[in-house]
Amino acid sequence: MRKIFTMLNFETSVKTEQEQKPESWTGEAIFNKENEVLPIADVAKAEGEVKKEQSKIQNWKRAVCLSLTLLAAGNVAGQAIEARAAEAGKTTQIELRASEDRRAAIEQKVADLRNQLEQESLKKKMVYLESVYGDAMKNFLFAIRSNALTLEYFSSAENDNVKAGLADELSQNHDYFWDKKEIVKRAELKRQALKISGFEQLGGFNNESVKQTALEILPPAFINNEDEINYNPTEKKALTFPVAGEANIVGITGMLAGDKHIVTVYKYESIENNPDEMRHVLAHEIGHHNDPQESNRLTMAERVDFAVDITERLLDPERPHSSYVDEVTPGEYQAHKWSKNEVQWRRARELWAESVEKYVVGPAKFWEESPKEAQLVEDWMAKISGMQTEK
Repeated sequence: MRKIFTMLNFETSVKTEQEQKPESWTGEAIFNKENEVLPIADVAKAEGEVKKEQSKIQNWKRAVCLSLTLLAAGNVAGQAIEARAAEAGKTTQIELRASEDRRAAIEQKVADLRNQLEQESLKKKMVYLESVYGDAMKNFLFAIRSNALTLEYFSSAENDNVKAGLADELSQNHDYFWDKKEIVKRAELKRQALKISGFEQLGGFNNESVKQTALEILPPAFINNEDEINYNPTEKKALTFPVAGEANIVGITGMLAGDKHIVTVYKYESIENNPDEMRHVLAHEIGHHNDPQESNRLTMAERVDFAVDITERLLDPERPHSSYVDEVTPGEYQAHKWSKNEVQWRRARELWAESVEKYVVGPAKFWEESPKEAQLVEDWMAKISGMQTEK
């Protein structure tokens, strides 16, 4: 049994997404912007104003402004005005077609979102998770509950403008939480140089060596969800055990808001000049940032499947005993007086992180002693990495 344990930081603030006012996709919305009409003036001034406005306003507005200005100056014939009006009409038709295409795309996303939310298998899994973790599932399942409620409002809305706004909101949520391609695309856009700091203060390590260790032991998709890995040269203790490392929690909405995933390694005697110990800590903490709640590459349906798979392992009476999952974590629950639901959810997430750690550091022994947990890590590591599309 390891005397030093990693710790998952549960001290987080709940973030609420600000409501967005989506641009309506109704035909009338194309003409919502204020029209800008040039003042009547002499020809020279009018031509100068027209050139200035040409860089700012849409083609159809530019045609109208030009026609009105030159007409006031008396230099434009009726035929020229008709030609400009025809050009503006063509531009308007293009915009109308673009609006219709956008509307069709939104309707398709709403239909797909409805189909996913109405899957009986998803509903049953949510009920199962809530039966095990109770109110600890509130934040985890919030996006699903919220989307389902918005869809209900959308279906009963009678006002066209209200319905259009709700459809736009559902379309955006479809991309955020349910569309695998959009989710992975967003994760790839986040890809940046991993920031490593402070490890020159730890014997046997430097920032570059720690970075290389992380890249060697875990797949790129896991590292992609990490923003910073820092060394804190002070000792930290929980109420019942010393802390080796810590992974902060940002949650699903936090990731959308751009909050950073940060791993902190703390000072303790056995990690100095010990690369193997460093692998243990990094694997465990980065594993936390790629669990059902913190991963940046999973749909909501996949998150639920992932949580169910971990829960089944947690509750399996034949699962090999883990002192950290089965003793240390409940001990912290008693010391902090956390709710039983919260500690149960924490145990599940610690089981996952510990399994990632053992899979990475000692795979042969792990497969021999805990084959079902090893299979769990292999399956979801592949799925998060995009190498497995179906469960």
